[in-house]
Amino acid sequence: TNGLDGTWVSVASVLPGGNSGVSGEGPSARTGITANTFLGVKALRWEIAYSNNSGGQWFNVHLFGEPSPGENLQRLEIWHPTLDERIPPAYLDWGDVPRNSSAIRDFRIKNIHPALTANSVRAAMSILTDTTPSVVGQQSLSKDGGSSWAAQQTLPNPLGPGAISPILKIRRVTPANATLSLWWYRLFADCTSWT
Repeated sequence: TNGLDGTWVSVASVLPGGNSGVSGEGPSARTGITANTFLGVKALRWEIAYSNNSGGQWFNVHLFGEPSPGENLQRLEIWHPTLDERIPPAYLDWGDVPRNSSAIRDFRIKNIHPALTANSVRAAMSILTDTTPSVVGQQSLSKDGGSSWAAQQTLPNPLGPGAISPILKIRRVTPANATLSLWWYRLFADCTSWT
């Protein structure tokens, strides 16, 4: 209730990385991820200690999780374009890309529920970090093989129990005047109802 009581489990020490000693800069932004498995987590707490008494700043924290086994079966997942499995963790990481470049990746959406149909399934993006020009403007989605692109796409048909959608595409177009920085976006799928 107050951040001190309860049973707390130490997960990991997160050390600064990057060229200037600030966590999240340089290669450590993608490779310095700490992964752990815990069930029944009710709260997260950080302890920050600096040996030189210089203080510090949080620039960004990204927390990702998934339901415990058997929970929340009413969900959609981003699926591999050809295999019957989730996409690998780094599949949508564009990596270090130059200005004035583009790339396209294929994916599908799977209805995980064993008995319910997902109606009006939508693929969309949220931007966890942004800059100028906007990161969201650099990403677009296509459901027709790349003929038309938009910030979000709604599938033409419902997804039945365990069904996998046709292939969708996500495209990155980084303009020549893009700010040099580290950016994060999140691709997700949702629906309007379950029947």
